Amino acid sequence: MAKKVDLSFEEKLKKLEDIVESLENGELALEKAVDRYQKGVRLHAELQADLDRMEKRVRMLTEEGREVEFEGAADEDDDQ
Repeated sequence: MAKKVDLSFEEKLKKLEDIVESLENGELALEKAVDRYQKGVRLHAELQADLDRMEKRVRMLTEEGREVEFEGAADEDDDQ
């Protein structure tokens, strides 16, 4: 039985980009195109779940009192 390998966010994103490129190319047979589309939908769901987890983690860290300053935040205050 094959072992499931956990891919990094970047690896999943690259795979999704490759799938989109192959679908946009328009040279795949219908069955193969539908299979790729299905894999793309799964990857999209995994990527969205990863992003949601990371957002939750950042929010938790911020709520714990750690100050998070984003680039440009100081510049926006100067404009007022």
